[in-house]
Amino acid sequence: ASKLAVKSLTKKIYNKGDSLAIDSCTICLEEFKNGVNVVELPCGHEFDDACIGHWFETDHFCPLCRFELPREHH
Repeated sequence: ASKLAVKSLTKKIYNKGDSLAIDSCTICLEEFKNGVNVVELPCGHEFDDACIGHWFETDHFCPLCRFELPREHH
């Protein structure tokens, strides 16, 4: 995915009482811990910031629904 597309994603701090759809990252399968950065994609899926950042180094689709983010043009 393009660096600009990744930078523009919605980021938030996870708090246990928040109304996120899920309480764990579906990439690493770890439960979100209080204070961790969570990234929400335009499709609504949420991931640990580090996991989705690493994912988008080699891919440009949402890992769950295949929503496509813009790619770098070389």
